[in-house]
Amino acid sequence: MTTAPRTIIALLNYNGRAFLEKHLPSVQRNAGAAIKILVIDNASTDESLSYVEQHFPSVHIIRLPANRGYAGGYNEGLRGLEADYFVLLNTDVELPGGCIQQLVDKMEADLSIGIAQPKVLSLQRPGYFEYAGGAGGYIDKYGYTFTRGRLFDSIEKDEGQYNDDAPVFWASGACLIIRASLFRELGGFFPYFFMYSEEVDLCWRAAMEGHKVYVFPSAVVYHRETTSFAAQSADRIYYVFRNNLVMLMKNLPLASRIRIIPARIFLNIVAAFFFLLKGHGQKSLLVLKSIFAACWWGIAAKKPYLPKRRKLSQLKGVFRGSLLTAYHVGKKTSFSRLNKKLLQ
Repeated sequence: MTTAPRTIIALLNYNGRAFLEKHLPSVQRNAGAAIKILVIDNASTDESLSYVEQHFPSVHIIRLPANRGYAGGYNEGLRGLEADYFVLLNTDVELPGGCIQQLVDKMEADLSIGIAQPKVLSLQRPGYFEYAGGAGGYIDKYGYTFTRGRLFDSIEKDEGQYNDDAPVFWASGACLIIRASLFRELGGFFPYFFMYSEEVDLCWRAAMEGHKVYVFPSAVVYHRETTSFAAQSADRIYYVFRNNLVMLMKNLPLASRIRIIPARIFLNIVAAFFFLLKGHGQKSLLVLKSIFAACWWGIAAKKPYLPKRRKLSQLKGVFRGSLLTAYHVGKKTSFSRLNKKLLQ
């Protein structure tokens, strides 16, 4: 008799009682004998945990002494846990029944796949892709991330155009499945990031070690729609710009860093200028601050050991052109309109 893979659905919570109350029932419907639910709490100050204890006594809780962010929270919460798979799930995600088992079955069918995601649709607009997930993540030659279903703030309607299982560059942290052994092998997320770019960095490192990253669109989840990038809070803008630049510094080989990093710094300065023109002075200053923070990290920080740095052109899920040029000059507002010869 074959033993079912041991799976942990791990939700990272910070003052998210309203989300837990709304979405935890759907998570519980996906649980079974081999699927356990874990709430990792980042030192919440609301009634999140008392609510879970009262209404979901079978859910395991790990209390962290301080807010470790997305990266540190998962690293600390998952440390030492025995499982075959970790499913990292945002608390604002609704799961249809059987979704998690579909992901596990797909992973079991191909042992070369280390990380994967389902199709991520908008909870508010179920017929459309969700900003942060879509149908799998890509990256362009300058490090800009996007998805099948979303280029910058242009979000596509889901008409089945991306229903194929496909290799991608990164899987969305809104709902991500990873082999537990691989999570440990990679040392988890890079804790310096705190939030944003953690899953892209994790998938990048996994790919450099020879593990595939995939999207399985037959499994579908619904994520509370992320606001457009420009509308996000100033502190989030800071982390997005800083972490993306640091990710390029730590993962690109030397020749690529020399070519790409100066270009990205210039483009980030241009972005700061446009924020200023639009009356977002604080965001403009934080973009500039993020550049200095990333450069200081590049100069002063102890670098993580990466034995296999590879060119982006050697990896799957890469657009070998400039997304900025394709989008703003070429008016390519959907993934399907990008130059197929530049997609790999």
